[in-house]
Amino acid sequence: SVTTVRRLVTFYVDEHNRVLPHSAFRGQTPDEMYLGTGDAGGGSELLAQRAILLLEVLDDLVKYVVRDLKRSLAWYQKLTDMKLVTYQEVEGGPRTAGYEGGPVAILQIGDGPQHFALTEGSGAIPGSHARPHFGFGIKGFDAEQIMKRLAEHGVPARLRMREGVTPGVLLTDPEGNVEIQLQDVSYCGGRGVLGNICHPR
Repeated sequence: SVTTVRRLVTFYVDEHNRVLPHSAFRGQTPDEMYLGTGDAGGGSELLAQRAILLLEVLDDLVKYVVRDLKRSLAWYQKLTDMKLVTYQEVEGGPRTAGYEGGPVAILQIGDGPQHFALTEGSGAIPGSHARPHFGFGIKGFDAEQIMKRLAEHGVPARLRMREGVTPGVLLTDPEGNVEIQLQDVSYCGGRGVLGNICHPR
């Protein structure tokens, strides 16, 4: 009867989706794969296995080149509650190899480590970021291991040692539109190996 056929179809569809493991899904059921309910590599776990990098936060920094740093700092600090916490690449201080621009002002957003960076210039600054620039925070950041993993997957990147102390990994999107900086999740644009030592001025 039609009722029996419907009952059997419902049963087999349920068994297929919820009970039977599939080799194509690494021994998981379709429900475990697509709903992320599996115990071994399902859903988000499987995506994590396939991903080159596991990101913890987006936008731990944003950097812009402005024509007048002093005026821009005054404007942003009047407009928002961001605090000037430090400068990078200070004149007469330790500098990143190849960097020829002016000091980089670091404005902390809230309690950090998210921050907004401003540097003065009218165009491309050697050793700096002429294109739009943002960062990803990675838990347990290890620059050398990240460089190795990116190389294994054919992703071009370069290791930068900011001011001779703070390692970071830089790469661009496939079209060369955006520069992406990889740092530890605690990175605030400050001093130290992780760049996480920042004090409001």
